[in-house]
Amino acid sequence: MAAADELPVDSRLEDWSHEQLMAEIQRCRAWLDAAFQALWSRYEVQLRRSFLWWTGDPEAAMDLTQEVGLRLYRAGGYDSTRDFPPFLWGMARKVLCSWWERAGARKRHEVPWAEGTDPEDSSAAAHQERQWLDHCRERLDQAVACSPERVQSILRGWMAGRKDSEVAGEFAETTLEVQKSRSRAIGRIREQFRREDWLEERRDAVNGLLASLPTNQQSVVLAWLEGKPYLQIASESGREPGEVWQLLYKGVGSLMRASEAHRG
Repeated sequence: MAAADELPVDSRLEDWSHEQLMAEIQRCRAWLDAAFQALWSRYEVQLRRSFLWWTGDPEAAMDLTQEVGLRLYRAGGYDSTRDFPPFLWGMARKVLCSWWERAGARKRHEVPWAEGTDPEDSSAAAHQERQWLDHCRERLDQAVACSPERVQSILRGWMAGRKDSEVAGEFAETTLEVQKSRSRAIGRIREQFRREDWLEERRDAVNGLLASLPTNQQSVVLAWLEGKPYLQIASESGREPGEVWQLLYKGVGSLMRASEAHRG
């Protein structure tokens, strides 16, 4: 019997031994995994950043990115004569639409990119981004003021319509690094806004739960419910704006969990 690594030449698979077949499967699988990783590394960050923008939820963005990766790994029927990016972004669009349906999410915008188009190059996506910015500019100004200095500069440049490459030059960074920082910051801001909207809608229902918060979080949440902006709360409490931001973020998160537990 031939050794496992000595495969018969010009023979049918039916004639191979179990050991030879397993050796060939392992060899092909290793090559497939390496090829997939090489391809996936070119798009993973871009996909996650796009999902983060359109969901405003870092965990959902991660899950959706992983789902696209799994679908891509299992994908069959791809015509290699076609361009790959439209194939990938068409798959991403379907994943996002399914998430919206499952989550029952209210769509603040239409589907972000058309079938088979890259949102980074989509003028429609850029227009929607600008609409969101214009809609909440005053609110966003307050949030930006609570960010680290470097992130403030990146976000203010974006708000002023500057190109990422221009901002990157000021920090001696790559354009991709600036884009990643901006995406993460916007994701955090949108999540904060989501929590604040939740608190505003349930301000009466959560009053009885405020006592469960640590004193520092409780005072910040109460001040926010009184309509005070972040910077005023920081000034009156002697805290840094970033600290106020974090206390409000954690406090509302605790209230959300307590509310779910109380309702259950």
